[in-house]
Formats: sequence, C-alpha cells, structure tokens
Amino acid sequence: MSTSTAAKRPPSYFATVSNSRRSVDLLVMVCLFVLAIPGFHHVYGGVQYLLTGVMALVLGTLVALIGARWRWGALRITLLLLLVYFLFGPMFAAPTRAIWA
Repeated sequence: MSTSTAAKRPPSYFATVSNSRRSVDLLVMVCLFVLAIPGFHHVYGGVQYLLTGVMALVLGTLVALIGARWRWGALRITLLLLLVYFLFGPMFAAPTRAIWA
C-alpha cells in the first residue's frame, strides 16, 4: 500500500465549526466561570482571588483548545494538565509559599 492511498483522517469537529460558533462557546464558558470566581474570595481574600480565577480560566481554555486543535486523546490532555498544574498552580494558588513566585 503506497502512502498516497493511505486512509486519511476525517476532519475534526474543531475544523468543521465556524469561528462565530467557537466564539459563542468560549463566551458562554467565560460567563459561567466568572460566576464561579467570587467563590474564591473567601479563600484568598483581597484581590488575589481574581488573579487566580482569571489565570485558571486562561490556562484551562488554552489546554482545551490545544487538545481540540490537535485532536489529542485523554492521556495527552491529562499529561498537559498535570504539567500546567505543577508549573503554574503554586504561583497562583499560594504565591507567598511558591518557590519561584
């Protein structure tokens, strides 16, 4: 079997959705997350909860978009989430106790 006749992967869902639909999905996700951010206020106090919540939203969205764009499976996305968690989690969750923050 030659390489030209090899079966091609069908287009991903990410490739078939329009940009306007993708924007609406992201906007709904951001609105729901903004509703959850005030719950962090009792834990962090001050304005630290805003930074923690916004960065969780940004990093989580980036991981989701990377996984959808390159059609990663659950194992790769889990490994990426663990990497992001260990690299950035302490900086935003406990900045006074983090090693590099």
